[in-house]
Amino acid sequence: MMLRQLTAGTMIASMLCSTAIAETSTQKMVDDPKSNYFFIKKYLKSDQRINSLMPSGTDIDINDDRRTLMTCSDTTLAFGQQKKIKSTNLINFAFEMLYMEAMLKTTGYPTSTWASKISAYERDSIIAVSLSRKMVDNRNGNSFTKRLAAELNDYRRKNNRRLPVILPTATECGDGEIDVKIVTDPKAIRVQFINKIYFDLCKFQKLDASKPSECDHYTDYASEKDGIYMAGRYKVLVTWTNSSKIFDMDVDNLRDGGAGTRIWRVSQ
Repeated sequence: MMLRQLTAGTMIASMLCSTAIAETSTQKMVDDPKSNYFFIKKYLKSDQRINSLMPSGTDIDINDDRRTLMTCSDTTLAFGQQKKIKSTNLINFAFEMLYMEAMLKTTGYPTSTWASKISAYERDSIIAVSLSRKMVDNRNGNSFTKRLAAELNDYRRKNNRRLPVILPTATECGDGEIDVKIVTDPKAIRVQFINKIYFDLCKFQKLDASKPSECDHYTDYASEKDGIYMAGRYKVLVTWTNSSKIFDMDVDNLRDGGAGTRIWRVSQ
């Protein structure tokens, strides 16, 4: 009987251990969205590509009497397209918050009229954003941006009409894409890629970022004939019949392949 009890206990412990090992990055984001969100936001603030998308006092037309709380830009311009909705939503939401804060700092409105409101909205929205099953896109504004814009414009009307009008939505949005074609020599049996922000997120979560079974943000590259929209820095996991290896890839440094494409070649 004692032997059976020990065996059962060992089996349970083994199952629990296996469950812990099998936990993925996405699951960790669901379990603790706030710490993951603030890691992401801090990461974005230090990323040069993201900073280039942020408004500053030097790149604002002083003759423009309008400012937008939302932007046509999003993180695909810095990190490419992603399929994981939960992680992409947190990243895009952090980007929206950074943009909103940066834009309002250029307007001349006192921080007392907007800073605490943005912080409260951000804090109250993180969990809902992380749990959403649909891609969050606030370029057309939402109830918060519409309310904040109305309050700021009311402040402008009562106190200083030289301040810019605040719009709750992005304006004049367009598309801009760069296709990347991945070519391997010899031909690989599988190619998977992950943007560095997700790779580093997995390391922050104490997962093995080189294993797609744990760091579940890898995307399969379907065919060397088909390009895929990418931006920024990536880790590319290439699997041949007898070996696999992770490579670094920076889209900005890729050779121009013509017709809006860039080529990345790698040899075993």
